[in-house]
Amino acid sequence: MTGLSPAAFGHFFHKRTGKTFAPYVAEVRSGKACRHLMEADARILELAFACSFNNRSNFNRHFLKLKRMAPELGAS
Repeated sequence: MTGLSPAAFGHFFHKRTGKTFAPYVAEVRSGKACRHLMEADARILELAFACSFNNRSNFNRHFLKLKRMAPELGAS
C-alpha cells in the first residue's frame, strides 16, 4: 500500500513516531479497549476480540503493560 518494504516502512514509522509499529498498534488497541470498558456492557473477552486481540490472555498482558492495571468493566 505504501510502496515500501516491511523493513523500510518500519524504519520510516519509527523515525516519524519514535515508536516501533507493533507496540504502537497494541497501544491503539488498548486505548480502544479503554473506551469500550467505560461504555459497554460486554464481557472483557468480547472487547478483546473487538479490539483485534486474539485471546484474553494476550489482551490482559498488553493492557496491564500499557495501563498498569488489569482491565475491568466500568473502569474510569
